[in-house]
Amino acid sequence: MLSRRQRIPSADLRQAQKAIISRSPSFVITGRKNGLPEARFAIVVGVKVDRRSVRRHLLKRRASGVLEKTELKGQDIVLLILPPANILSAKAFRENLAAMLNPKS
Repeated sequence: MLSRRQRIPSADLRQAQKAIISRSPSFVITGRKNGLPEARFAIVVGVKVDRRSVRRHLLKRRASGVLEKTELKGQDIVLLILPPANILSAKAFRENLAAMLNPKS
């Protein structure tokens, strides 16, 4: 679970969604610089991904586990999880998301 300090406030969420950073069939990552020493995140999982809230929250927990380990500084990152992510295994989900967040490694 992301700490409150790592979450984007709702007032700043629209601004953080302006520029697409990376896109794949399962994820869309948008963001902007925030001028703070740490990164802030928002994870969005719509009902079209899965109607069951338990499954949507599982995907959010998996994503937050990956986001907590990233070395991003001074950015607001919005992660939109798309329906194809629902069929990925836990390992594939983590690997795909980590590869998108850290393209150099």
